Amino acid sequence: KVPLPVFVPEPGLKPRTSFDLPDEAFLVFTSFDGASAIARKNPLAAILAFQEAFQKGRDDARLIVKAMNTQNDSLWRECQRKAAVDDRIIIIDDVMDRNVYYELLRNCDAVLSLHRAEGFGRLMAEAMALGIPVIATRYSGNLDFMTDENSWLIDGTLVPLLPGDYAFYQDQKWLEPSVAKAARALRECAASRASRQHRAAIGKDTILSRYNLEVCGKTYQRLLHSVPSGFLQQG
Repeated sequence: KVPLPVFVPEPGLKPRTSFDLPDEAFLVFTSFDGASAIARKNPLAAILAFQEAFQKGRDDARLIVKAMNTQNDSLWRECQRKAAVDDRIIIIDDVMDRNVYYELLRNCDAVLSLHRAEGFGRLMAEAMALGIPVIATRYSGNLDFMTDENSWLIDGTLVPLLPGDYAFYQDQKWLEPSVAKAARALRECAASRASRQHRAAIGKDTILSRYNLEVCGKTYQRLLHSVPSGFLQQG
């Protein structure tokens, strides 16, 4: 395995009011790029889990859905319909300045990713590097750095991909995460500051110790030195 470096800038922490966010609410953040297949990123499950965790009438929680490249996708239209009737769901469908993005992320209490499949899981890794607790699907690349000790992992059911789900769907499976289990994790995370601080601290140490620039650079150097002489030139 070749680790990917995680480097997150440390912008100043802006007050929540600068993003029109309430100071006292429990803020959940999810993010995706539609160019990476919305069905795979599964933002609708994040919305459903949030609504199950925090029933209508509870005004002490918010879900921020940061999106881009959504185009005219039917799954995204359903997400927009859900948000239209629940003013606790805040959709940002735009490309943000990098520093502004991290300033927003640092204001959040938890990151939620109910992906069906993932490559590395940069959203999760960067949140952990910032000391933000993460709730995510127990499947794919994020399991390289996420454990039951440093995060909340959500089980699900392996299902076959269907035409239209993803470009390379043939004979493939991915995980359908349990919305009910994600909702329980959200409630637990919101209810216990001590629990989320404990997991977040372990998660931050995991990323900063194993995925920093120096460690990754030394790994690349070791791997390159292990390549047989002449192999790179032949390639």
